Amino acid sequence: IEDLANFLATLEVDCDYEYVKLLMAGVGFVPMPKAFREKQTEDNLLQNITSDNNEIDKVNFFIRAPIELMIIDTIWMLMIGKIASEQSSILPEVYANKIKKQIFVSNQDLFEGIDFDSNRLFVPYFKQYTSWRDNAFRKVKDRYEAEEDSILLSLDLKGYYYSVAFKFDDLPEFLNHDDRLAKIAPLTAIIEMVYTIYTSEMKKYRSEIKANPVTKECIFPIGLLSSMLLSNLYLQHFDKAIMAQIQPSYYGRYVDDIMIVM
Repeated sequence: IEDLANFLATLEVDCDYEYVKLLMAGVGFVPMPKAFREKQTEDNLLQNITSDNNEIDKVNFFIRAPIELMIIDTIWMLMIGKIASEQSSILPEVYANKIKKQIFVSNQDLFEGIDFDSNRLFVPYFKQYTSWRDNAFRKVKDRYEAEEDSILLSLDLKGYYYSVAFKFDDLPEFLNHDDRLAKIAPLTAIIEMVYTIYTSEMKKYRSEIKANPVTKECIFPIGLLSSMLLSNLYLQHFDKAIMAQIQPSYYGRYVDDIMIVM
């Protein structure tokens, strides 16, 4: 922790590249089962069977990284989150991964303006998820009682974290070219390195990945807090287009799960 503190304290004037290289050498991934192939069961029976030796159907790749990088990522995410909050970069229709507003105080400074003493970071997931779902059905119910027809569309983006082609160079556009981004550029460069390494490794195992690290395109590493924030920013134009062009009675997005009432 002392080494990390010293590194961060001098980062703006003198980057310790050897320290960065040491941290980056620890970046990798951990494969985890996401779904298993179900074995044939009797169609006319309700069964609760736990089978051995199930075949894995889907796998997720969680990032593995030194705790120092996880801390740096969390600090960076909070600073980007503060800018996003003040610039209203994430629409109210986005329900997932909401940072608690109490974390950000009125001070514009990216350090003094964040309550680092808080032991709560995100609004509880279950509250947000149920609101996202229930508000859609509530809108359908209201229209039904008003004798108005409606249709509810439920869809998601396939393999969202793996299918994006995010560029850190586009970050200023997502955040209304906020001047404070320049102050945390050294931190941003470190986070971009992590994303680039993860993307390069994932391309060896997932053929559907289109992002090209050579052209500075990245996917979102599963397991990083910053991915949770960037996944909302990345669909900013999509959200605005839905609201402006379709003008639905209800639009709600939970990461890549979408509900639309028209």
